[in-house]
Amino acid sequence: ASCATCRVNNVTENVALHNREDWICLHCGGVFCGRYHHKHGLHHFQLTGHALALSLVDVSIWCYNCMSYVDHNVTPALQAAYNYVFRLRQEQPNFAPHALQPSYYS
Repeated sequence: ASCATCRVNNVTENVALHNREDWICLHCGGVFCGRYHHKHGLHHFQLTGHALALSLVDVSIWCYNCMSYVDHNVTPALQAAYNYVFRLRQEQPNFAPHALQPSYYS
């Protein structure tokens, strides 16, 4: 699993990989599974207050404070994060999200 919490807790996958959606925390760079899997991204927000996450599936940005999607063009930092991950997905469709460098998207 790409989700840091799933890896630490040795969570076995019982969901097909195509149904899984991992998210990058745009504050600390942690990778967590989404609210339709084990909800580790939501738990991360509740523990840390890190509200913005970027989907590795569709490169959308979610705000846990707002409970809604955010347009990546709102700020230069969000646009840079979006562009960086979007470009990586095009160049390397099977890239490892845990290898991303936080300075590029935080």
